[in-house]
Amino acid sequence: MIGSSSAQSLNAFYEHALKNDLLYQHAYHQYLAELKNPKIVRSSAYPQLSGQASGFMSRQWKPTHDSYPGYSVQLNLKQILLDGQLSAKIDQADWQAKLSQVQWASVQQSLMLRSATTYLQLLKNIEVYQSAKAQEKALKSLLTSVRHQYQLNTITKDDYWMVKAQAEQAIAQTLQAHYQVALAKEAMVVMGGSISGPFHQLSDQLVLSLPKPNKLGNWIDLGLKHNLDLQAIGFQEKMSLANLRQAQRGHLPSFAITGQFARNYISHNALANQSALQVGVTMNLPIYQGGQVSYKTDQANAAYQAIQAQHKLVHRQVKQAVHQAFYAISVGLAQLKALHTASQANAQALKSMTNAYHLGMKTTADYLKQIHEQYESFSQYRQARYDYLLAILQLKQSVGLLSESDIDQVSRLLSQKLK
Repeated sequence: MIGSSSAQSLNAFYEHALKNDLLYQHAYHQYLAELKNPKIVRSSAYPQLSGQASGFMSRQWKPTHDSYPGYSVQLNLKQILLDGQLSAKIDQADWQAKLSQVQWASVQQSLMLRSATTYLQLLKNIEVYQSAKAQEKALKSLLTSVRHQYQLNTITKDDYWMVKAQAEQAIAQTLQAHYQVALAKEAMVVMGGSISGPFHQLSDQLVLSLPKPNKLGNWIDLGLKHNLDLQAIGFQEKMSLANLRQAQRGHLPSFAITGQFARNYISHNALANQSALQVGVTMNLPIYQGGQVSYKTDQANAAYQAIQAQHKLVHRQVKQAVHQAFYAISVGLAQLKALHTASQANAQALKSMTNAYHLGMKTTADYLKQIHEQYESFSQYRQARYDYLLAILQLKQSVGLLSESDIDQVSRLLSQKLK
């Protein structure tokens, strides 16, 4: 039996991945760090206060060679009044924070899709294993019957070895399928840290249908409005524009209120003891910086043009991705219906073939071929159902609207426990 005593649904696995997936945790803490950037940049616009203090000994060489203690204290205040570059830096930091939020939303959707993909891949592998196991059982039973007939000289040696070869191949396929199940479980461990089972599969009576809305144009509109990659490149474009403005303002003056209080004291020298307070407005005017402002402006302008071109490219790619995802669902549903029909037809054909074979009307090769086609078509149909569910989730992600409710909906469809 595959699995253990406690059941794990897709919802449960996703919740576990939220707490244990290391890629998700890394992205989360990186997101928290990037959210501090606007506050860090804005802090430069607030009053800046610094202080300096020192203590020393003053030695008098004549006439007494005595030493006297002293100290110096200084407080400096600076408040920026006008700085065009700082304003552009603040704008850039704000856009960076918005970009971080979009990227974080993308990470969340990625975890949803990865969780579903990993879970459904395990179910597909288990379906393959169960089908291989059933085929192995059928061929072993046939081999037992054929061996007895061979001993009675009622069938040829070639027929016996043909069935024996097919049975041994079925054993190897079952073993391979079992290893694939183990690898799929390991993939779940990588995401969630641990797993439990048995797992939940689709019910045999489940009927799958096309998602709503069932029009490509509606999905394209949703993608152009909500796609996270498109939103991210939009914020990157605004950041690039803010960087260009910062470079262009490199030659502008900046103004600040400055203040300074200084106190010097030497114990033996009253004339050296002084206190002073200065308050004023300071202007900083870059006159010539070796052409740096011009070079930085050209560089920032080229980067801005590049990001604009990339924005247009992402716009096209989003439309293409939505097209592909939508058509994959439409074609997938048609293939699913065809595979279901083929599976039922092959099941009926196998019954007829079994009767004909036992009556001597069909060869062993014909019977073996029909057994293989029956289990192959049944396995393909069962796997295609999970591929279809995954295609729907991929469509939701392509338009930026994949949510936990979608994971919950798929989890509810997986209502039958795997044995």
